[in-house]
Amino acid sequence: MPLVLPAWIICILPAKFKVMATVALFAGIFWLFIYGDNPWPDWSDYFLGSVALIVFLSVWLLTIYAGFQHGCKQNTRSSSFKTRLIYSITATGIMALSVTLFLIRGELRPKTLSEQCAKICLDKGYYGSSTPPNSSGKKTCSCFDETINDYIEIGELPEK
Repeated sequence: MPLVLPAWIICILPAKFKVMATVALFAGIFWLFIYGDNPWPDWSDYFLGSVALIVFLSVWLLTIYAGFQHGCKQNTRSSSFKTRLIYSITATGIMALSVTLFLIRGELRPKTLSEQCAKICLDKGYYGSSTPPNSSGKKTCSCFDETINDYIEIGELPEK
């Protein structure tokens, strides 16, 4: 029984790594040879984003095409189309289920004190939040205005 993975999963991985390498290359060229530590123009964000999108779509589509061509050659084998289809649907379902469970687990896990503090401060309209280090044993929360000099102390956060 061959291991069958959905084509879109297999094709995303090489595209992702090539995008990271290409954007890092362009950002490195911009930093080393053009702008350095000086402020970069606003268009550079759009340029790097466009490069990332173009490289990702190109590599992804070329990989899908190569996979399709390979799959066409596999159709001449003796295994039935229905069997391969069942394997592919099952593998896609397992992948979708694992992503769904991962996302649900992240929402259901207990929030850290830092996350609780950030939510409280954002809900009250403050720009930032701070909690003392875990090693101090204190479980207090401070919220900061845009000036950072003005802040309020929320007090003890509940353990969740």
